[in-house]
Amino acid sequence: MYKKIKRIYLRGISDKLQVWAYHVKKGKRCNVCGSKKNLQAHHLYSKFYYPWLALLLSNGVPLCNKCHSGFHSWNGGFRVKATRYLYNKWKYRKLILFLRITIIITTLTLMLIKILN
Repeated sequence: MYKKIKRIYLRGISDKLQVWAYHVKKGKRCNVCGSKKNLQAHHLYSKFYYPWLALLLSNGVPLCNKCHSGFHSWNGGFRVKATRYLYNKWKYRKLILFLRITIIITTLTLMLIKILN
């Protein structure tokens, strides 16, 4: 019964969700990679599990399509409960991986320059 009420509630606010998504994305970049292309509004707290938070601007971050799909793949799908904690955990893992790759590339470049000189 509760799930049915939530579905009806969420169907009734679809126009409001579009306005919410517009304001979350407008003039911004992906919160993870910085891209401006194919932005989507991501709910930090799932609108399915936390419908009372669905329209709060503070509950949204702009993500590009690639990062948005990446988060939900890592988290187990779009219908799995998402929270700000899980989003931050995923985001920082991704950033740490990027930094490690950058350090490796920089180290290899410096080694190559030393060998060639």
